[in-house]
This record gives sequence, structure tokens and C-alpha cells, in this order.
Amino acid sequence: MKLRTGLIAAAAALCLAGCGSTDDPSSLGGLVTLGTTATSATAGTSATTEAKTEATTAPKESTTKKTTEATKAATTTKPPATTPEQVTEAPDTRPAETEKPADTTPPPADTTPAPATPAPEPEPVPQIDLSTLAGKATVKYNDTYIAIGDTFSNVKSKLGAESSPSESIGSCLTGENVIRYHYNGLDIDTTEAGRVIYFTIMEAMGSGPVAETACGVKVGDDLALSNSKFGTPYDDNGYIFYFSEGNLRVEISSYEGSSVDFIGISDTQYG
Repeated sequence: MKLRTGLIAAAAALCLAGCGSTDDPSSLGGLVTLGTTATSATAGTSATTEAKTEATTAPKESTTKKTTEATKAATTTKPPATTPEQVTEAPDTRPAETEKPADTTPPPADTTPAPATPAPEPEPVPQIDLSTLAGKATVKYNDTYIAIGDTFSNVKSKLGAESSPSESIGSCLTGENVIRYHYNGLDIDTTEAGRVIYFTIMEAMGSGPVAETACGVKVGDDLALSNSKFGTPYDDNGYIFYFSEGNLRVEISSYEGSSVDFIGISDTQYG
């Protein structure tokens, strides 16, 4: 607006100056007036120009100041603080643990020997009176003692397996049937009621229990020593030796007269 006013004033001054170039002497005053007016217009124009310059310069200075301050602020701006979440940890350079495969190796076999199964305790030795012929003639077989007059069923299960089936034999004295049981190296005769009436001790075949008397006489022993354990025979012919007490009789046979080959123990009521 100020610029426009200034331009109008300047145009008016030029117009008046042109009009003042008349030959009329009286126009001197108007010239002066016009000159003054021109001067004033010029002054107004200068003021207007100065004002315009200031107006134009002022925004530039303001803009330059703001740009400088912005540049300085950008230059001096501190880097943003790093939050805990933004902290970058150093990479873990340790080798990754490899999962070990399952151990499929079977455990070592237990080589500790199993405790030996204790052998069954032998039957308690019955109170045998070895001062009597009945005590000496008690038979021991498979750690079991059995004597003339015993009930066979009481000891049958303790004697072990029979070497052959039992058989029935008629007695020549009583006419009753006698049951004979066969074991390795031992025959046992009983009545039909099961009462033991006769033992025959002979040579055993192969391995297994060995039959012997309670006083320690068995097949193969020295004949003289065996006879001494039974005492004095009441009869002998050099090969067969007889010992007797009541209805009990013991005979020891030797085919060659040096060692025991056969032992017979019987109840004389049955032969």
C-alpha cells in the first residue's frame, strides 16, 4: 500500500514539473511549490523505498537467524539416550551345546556270582545206641536212617528215586507177600502193612548215595575191620560171618575173604 502511494505521489510531481515549464513569470512560485512538492514526493518515495527495503530485509534477517539457530541446534543436539531395550548385547561366541545322544549301551552284566543255595540241613541224627547190635545195624542211606521194624512210609520219600519198580515176593516162612523196593546198592523188604523186615546192602552202580550201617560198615571195606565193629560173630565159614541179637541177625559176606561184598540185616521172624 505504501509503495502504491509513493508511486502516485511521484507521478503527480512529474506532472506538475512539466506544467511548471511555462514562460509565465508568475509560475516561479508554482515552480518552487512544485519543486518542494517534488522534493517531498522524492522524500516520500525514498521513505517508501526504505520502508520497503526494511520490510524486505527484516524477514530475511529473521529467516536467516532462525535458519542459523536451527542449524546450531541440529549441530549441538545430543544423541538420543539409549533405552535398556535398545542395548545391544555382545554376541555369545561360545559353541552351542550339542545335545548328547541317549546312551543305548546296556548296563554291564552283573558278574557277581549268585549266592550258593545252601544245602538242606540233614535230618537230625536219631539217638542210636551203637552199643547194641540193633543200633549198629541201623542203615544210613541218602542221609536218612532206617532200622528193622520201622514203618517204611515214614522214610520212603527221603530215600530218593527208586532204581527200579518195586515187586511183590512171597515169604517162604509166613506165606505172606513181601514188598521189595530197589534203590542203588540197597534193597528194602517190607510186609504188606509196610513194616521193614529185611535189608540187602550190595555194590552200588554208578554215582549216588551209598548205603552203610550206622557203625560205618559198607561194601568194599576191609573184612576184618568190619567184623570188629560188630563184635564177635557167632558163626562163620571163612566167607560168611553171622552176628545175632534177639530176632535181629546180621551177616557179612566176602567172596574172597578180604573185603566186604554183601551185608544182610533181617528180622528172623520173616526169614
